[in-house]
Amino acid sequence: MTLFGSVNMIDIGDGSNIMKPCYYFVNSSFYRYKDRIDGAVISSLNKYALCINNYSPNYNSFKRSSFCEAFKDGVIDPIEREKKDSAYIADTEIDRRNKGEVLKYVQEKYKKSKLIDLNFTGYSASVLVPAK
Repeated sequence: MTLFGSVNMIDIGDGSNIMKPCYYFVNSSFYRYKDRIDGAVISSLNKYALCINNYSPNYNSFKRSSFCEAFKDGVIDPIEREKKDSAYIADTEIDRRNKGEVLKYVQEKYKKSKLIDLNFTGYSASVLVPAK
């Protein structure tokens, strides 16, 4: 989330209920440091991935580099994921603190009527049921 400023989004308007990441929905390190960061390696105990900064001026050359090729299927490239219809990209200059306007932009860009972000790490809900 920090690198790409991504949140998970679901379109509840089309009935598919398919969740996709939306890159750059909130503030991101890749956008903020686009002139300094071409990519970043993330890892856990048994997984790794190379995240490509598509805002970097070196995007195309980095993507074709031998370093990038070494990661093969472990590459996260928002542009490629968008082409495969497996992600959204909030590629707008709207201030990311204005979540409603960013959401409106993404909905208009992808012609979706009921997109919602499901950032489970940041929300909670509770219901109080009266006793009978």
